[in-house]
Amino acid sequence: MTEDETIRKLWRDPSFSGAFSGISNFQSALDLEKGITVSRNKLIGIMKEDPNFLLEMHKIKKRIKRRPMVVHGYCILWQADLAQLFDFGGYQYALVCCDVFSRRIFARPLKSKAAKNVQEAFEEIFVEAKGTPEKLETDQGVYFIISGPGIICNVNFFTYFRH
Repeated sequence: MTEDETIRKLWRDPSFSGAFSGISNFQSALDLEKGITVSRNKLIGIMKEDPNFLLEMHKIKKRIKRRPMVVHGYCILWQADLAQLFDFGGYQYALVCCDVFSRRIFARPLKSKAAKNVQEAFEEIFVEAKGTPEKLETDQGVYFIISGPGIICNVNFFTYFRH
């Protein structure tokens, strides 16, 4: 096995500490653990033949400016939305909630996006989170509205707003 093949194999080996890391970390791990010293440019040339490495190279490097979210604690502000799944054991959607302060994610699979199913999923998430948020931010999906003027979130005593 040539040195190039060994390097590509180590890149894909999960037991190797530098696997699937940035080029600098991988280069350092090669030198420290395997005694393979290679220049950065040569390493990039070798790795360009690996499709997994190409995915890593094409990551967005520009930082996107984001509006700051000022939150003073856990369960103050959550953001929620439904994600569509490819048929996953009969489940077609997933309710995904994120606590903005802790960035903790909660998710529940749903067979349909009916308001009743969404409400049950919210209740399971509130039990797991050991609390309900004071504010919940969602899009304007009809699945967040119970039949009539009520909103699911009003049932659980917190302020609700949409953007």
